[in-house]
Amino acid sequence: MMQIEVECSWKNKTHKAKQVICLDLRPKKIFAMPSEKVALLQKLRTEIDATTIGDITALKEQYPKSIYASFVEINALDDLEANRRSDVCFQKLLKDHSNETLTRCLYAGRLLKNTEYEKFAAYFEDTEVLKGVFPERKLFYIEEVMTFHQLWHHYFDIMGHPTQAEKHQKFLQMILSKT
Repeated sequence: MMQIEVECSWKNKTHKAKQVICLDLRPKKIFAMPSEKVALLQKLRTEIDATTIGDITALKEQYPKSIYASFVEINALDDLEANRRSDVCFQKLLKDHSNETLTRCLYAGRLLKNTEYEKFAAYFEDTEVLKGVFPERKLFYIEEVMTFHQLWHHYFDIMGHPTQAEKHQKFLQMILSKT
């Protein structure tokens, strides 16, 4: 298992912890599909159009317990602005997996999309570190880390805080350089 440890702080550096990020493990609870299907979803995710959404939905239907497949499908539907269908899929995921990191990130992304910036920050208790939001977790998966920090980058960019946005962008680049 490839992983990296990152020393993190939050709440003006009053809280600190090590955050362990796994670069290659695909836990069954989240992915619930063979690795080659995860790779196919990741490839399809970069080429969203009317054809690929059908392929993504077929994979989600083939692996209905996969939180990750639902996450990819909802993002793809959002990209295609298929809002009604996306909302139905999201509500099901929220009902079934409300405490999962990817589900919570989807919810937070919707807050940003709806310009509910104060609610976004409050949702994560103004904590820009996964370990701070999920203190019980020992390990975070790359998909969770990338999604979470992309949200914070986007938030700070919108709010006009380029230094904070750049901090998250650099963190994302550092993670990507390790993969």
